[in-house]
Amino acid sequence: MTVKRTVTDVSWNSPDVHFDIDGKELDGKVTNWEQELGSPNLLLSQGWSLDQQRRQDCEGRKVTLRAR
Repeated sequence: MTVKRTVTDVSWNSPDVHFDIDGKELDGKVTNWEQELGSPNLLLSQGWSLDQQRRQDCEGRKVTLRAR
C-alpha cells in the first residue's frame, strides 16, 4: 500500500519523534494520521539532523508512505 500525505506537525520529543500527516481518503474526507519514528537519539545517530527536520521546514511537505 502506498499513500501520499502532507506533513502538518513534527515533534522531536522523547521518547519518540512524531509527525502528523493529513490526506484525502477515497471518499474525499481529510483524515489526520500520527506517525511514530524512533527516539531522537536513534535518529540523530543514523544521520538525521534537527536542522534538516525543523517544524517550519517540514510543515506542508508532501510525503509518500509505503507499507509492506
